[in-house]
Amino acid sequence: LEPIVGTALAPILFALALLASGQSSTVTGTLAGQIVMEGYLNLRIRPWLRRLLTRLLAVIPALVCIFLFGESSTGGLLIFSQVVLSLQLPFAIIPLLHFVADREQMGSFAIGRIARLLGWSAAIIIVGLNAALVVGEVSRRTQGANSMTIIAVYAVLSALLMLLLYVTFKPLIDRLTGQSRKPDLRAIHAPLSIALDSTTAPAPFERVAIALDFSGRQSELLAGALRALGSARPHLTLLHVTESPVARAFGRVAADAETVDDAERLETYAIALRQHGFAVDARLGSGDQVRELARLVAECRAELVILGGHGHRGLWDWLYGTTADKLRHRVAASVLVVPLGP
Repeated sequence: LEPIVGTALAPILFALALLASGQSSTVTGTLAGQIVMEGYLNLRIRPWLRRLLTRLLAVIPALVCIFLFGESSTGGLLIFSQVVLSLQLPFAIIPLLHFVADREQMGSFAIGRIARLLGWSAAIIIVGLNAALVVGEVSRRTQGANSMTIIAVYAVLSALLMLLLYVTFKPLIDRLTGQSRKPDLRAIHAPLSIALDSTTAPAPFERVAIALDFSGRQSELLAGALRALGSARPHLTLLHVTESPVARAFGRVAADAETVDDAERLETYAIALRQHGFAVDARLGSGDQVRELARLVAECRAELVILGGHGHRGLWDWLYGTTADKLRHRVAASVLVVPLGP
C-alpha cells in the first residue's frame, strides 16, 4: 500500500483497520456460537474456554502459515481466507434467510417479501459465482491427475452439494408438510422432575470420611462435621495426606518425622471421637493431596466426605490450592465443606 498510496501511514492504518474488523467479527462469532451451542444444542461450556477455543481456531492457522512460509505469505493467506469465506457463505446465508423469514420463529420481526426477494437474489448470485469458481478451479487442478484423486475431489464436491440442497429445501418441505419447527423452550433444561416423599425420611449416611489438614482448625472442622451429622452415628474415617518431600518420594513406606507425627495426630483425634461413641478408623496418605484423598475415599467406601473450607481466593488459591473444588470431581461420594474462615 505504501508505494500505491504514497505514504508510509497507509499500511499502518490498514493493519489497524484489519485488526479492528477481525476483533469485531471474532466477538460476533463468539456470541453467535454461544447462542447456537446453548440455545439449540444444549451444550454449555465455560465462557473463557469457549472464547479461548474460538480465538485459537482463528489465530493458529495464520501463525502456522507465517512460521512455515514467512511473512511474505500473509498476502496470499489473506486472499485464500476470503476465498474460503465466499465458499462457505451459501451454507450460512441460506439457513439465515429461512430463519428470519419464518413467522413461527420470528413472529412480528420476520422480514417482508421485498427483503426475502433481495436476500434470495443475493444468495442465488453467490451460489452461482461460487459454483463457477469451484468448477473452473477443479477442472484446472485435476488436469493430468490420476483417477483416484479425481474421484476423491468430486466425491467431496458431491457431498457439499448434497448438504447445500438439504439446507435449502428441507425447511421448505417441513413448511409444506406442516411440521412444526418452533423450539420447545422447556427443552433447554432436563425435564422437570420432583420425586420427594415427605413421609419417608432419607436413610442416614453409614460411612463418612473427614479430611483433616492439621492447619490448627481441626476442632472447628470436627465440631461442624458433628453438627451436620446431628444424632446420626455413622462409621467415621479420618483422613490426612502428608505432603513432605520424603512422603512424595517414597509414598506409603515413608517414615520421616512429619509422617510419624501426622499418624500420631490422626490417631489422637480418632481416640477422642471414639470416646463420643463413634466407630472410627484413621487412614494416612502421602504425596499429592487431591489424588490421595480421592484414593482414600474410594478405599473406605465413604458415602459423604467432610472437609474444611478456608475461604481464600485469587492468589491464595494459587498458593494453597483448591482441594475441595478439585476433590468433588474425583469422588463418587457427596461432599460437605465446613467453612473455617480465611
